[in-house]
Amino acid sequence: MMMAALAMVTFVACGDDNKEDDEPIVTTDSRILSVVPNKILAEIKQHMPIYDGVNPPTVEGSYCMGPDITLVFDNYYGWDNPPVWTANYIEFTQQKTSERTLYFRESNKSGSFVGSGTGAYICGDGKNFTVYLSTKNTENKDDGSTITYNKITLISGTLTDKGISKLRYAFVITDKKGDPDDEYIMKEGVIRVVKDDDEFSDAI
Repeated sequence: MMMAALAMVTFVACGDDNKEDDEPIVTTDSRILSVVPNKILAEIKQHMPIYDGVNPPTVEGSYCMGPDITLVFDNYYGWDNPPVWTANYIEFTQQKTSERTLYFRESNKSGSFVGSGTGAYICGDGKNFTVYLSTKNTENKDDGSTITYNKITLISGTLTDKGISKLRYAFVITDKKGDPDDEYIMKEGVIRVVKDDDEFSDAI
């Protein structure tokens, strides 16, 4: 399950102290903490790189995760044979170097899910980067009704001339409506990390 999203953000300066009691300290950057709390960030960091530099690469462009997307980590479902998801298309546009912000869009091939949100902030150094964002999403059910949900998303990878190497995509559903039995969208609060199965997401 991958979700479509459109996101943008403007944030205040890096390095602000913004600490919650009893949380592990992964970052004190108020922009990142406005998207993802340290507690979630700490668990995600165990399963994918988190790049926190202040000179990220320019990642503007469209990329294809696929043709297969496979599981790296899930802290709830415990599959013996985890599912394989179909391709996901992501796009970064309007990156602002000084603010380290950008727009983000994503979709699957069928366009069965859509989303919009706030919170697209990029960190990193050299060719390595992490994008932090939050989105509001809708997904169509088989009966024609819709599910609405919010999620936190982190995307990390290494930019190359032909795409993104070793892309990792982490997400957490923070709340949802229209799917009380978790039939279509995973349970709220579950942390999932997925990757492009061939370890390279081509520029398209």
